[in-house]
Amino acid sequence: VRGLGNHPLEGVYVNASNANGQYLGSTQTDSNGYYNLSAADGSVSVSFSGSIPPFGTPPPYAPAYWSANRYNLAVSGPTTFDLSLNVVRVGGIVAANSDGMPIANTSVSTYGNGYDSTAQASLSSSGNATTGADGSYSFLLLAGSYQFNLYPPSGTGFTPLAVSFSVQSDTTHNFALKLAS
Repeated sequence: VRGLGNHPLEGVYVNASNANGQYLGSTQTDSNGYYNLSAADGSVSVSFSGSIPPFGTPPPYAPAYWSANRYNLAVSGPTTFDLSLNVVRVGGIVAANSDGMPIANTSVSTYGNGYDSTAQASLSSSGNATTGADGSYSFLLLAGSYQFNLYPPSGTGFTPLAVSFSVQSDTTHNFALKLAS
């Protein structure tokens, strides 16, 4: 399992089931991104998921929370199923619509999903950041369609904002918040 820049992802949860949905086993990837599961010949589905370790920091090469599912994979003897995630960096500035001044301490969260035809995988990921003093935010996501929700600090007079858009590559997306009327 590989992430941003083709770096191996350690600690990814991997679960397998057969065509009838029967659980076959689970494991985690090692420091090289490798995993090993046993399955009889036939069709299997494999799910992958990654998240921040408890009290940890976000991984440097994958979103803080993500999952990928591959279905109807044919197993015939020893078989390899690799997964290279299309990880993109999203960041920008949150500022006031009226004067362009940055808005610090704004919560920026997102959740979305997509389909990677190369990996033949359905994907989802989420991100959450709080803007810095300069109004900036940044996080990693998997390519796909997202709903972004912005919540300015209470008492500032700015209204929350919800915006949907697709992210297919590294993107700078600035947001302008309006004052409540």
